[in-house]
Amino acid sequence: MTELVPGSPCFYRVAASQDVAYTAGDLELLPYDPQRAQEMIGHYENEFMTLIVDTDGDTMTVECRIKPEIRTASERELPPDLPPAGLGLLPGSGDEYVVIGGGLIGQRGFLTRDADDAVIGADLAGRLFNRVPTRTG
Repeated sequence: MTELVPGSPCFYRVAASQDVAYTAGDLELLPYDPQRAQEMIGHYENEFMTLIVDTDGDTMTVECRIKPEIRTASERELPPDLPPAGLGLLPGSGDEYVVIGGGLIGQRGFLTRDADDAVIGADLAGRLFNRVPTRTG
C-alpha cells in the first residue's frame, strides 16, 4: 500500500475525491459543493491563455491552454497546454481556490463577481481572466 504524504499530488487526488474537508499542513479544502461548482464552470480568458473550469459531478477541474493565435505568432516553441487538474475550494468566502494536481499544483486563485454576485472573472497565480460566454457555461 502506498503511503499518502500530505502535500503530495497523490494525497491531493485521493483527498479531493472524498466528500469531506481535509487539512494538509496549513491547506484546508472544502468538500465538493455542486452548487458552487455550477457557479464556477465555464471559460475564462486573458490576452494569452484560456482557463476552462469544469466538473464531473464529484470534483472540479481547471484546464490551462495557450491561445492558438499566441502559439502561431510565437517565434519559439511554447510549452504544451496543461491537461485538466483538480481544483479545490478554500474556506472563507468560497471564492478562493487552489489547484490540487498537475503542473500547476499549489497555485492559488480567486473569483471576481459583479454587483449581482455573478462570477465574471478568475485569478490564477496573479493572472486575471475574464469569463467568456460559452454554450454550456
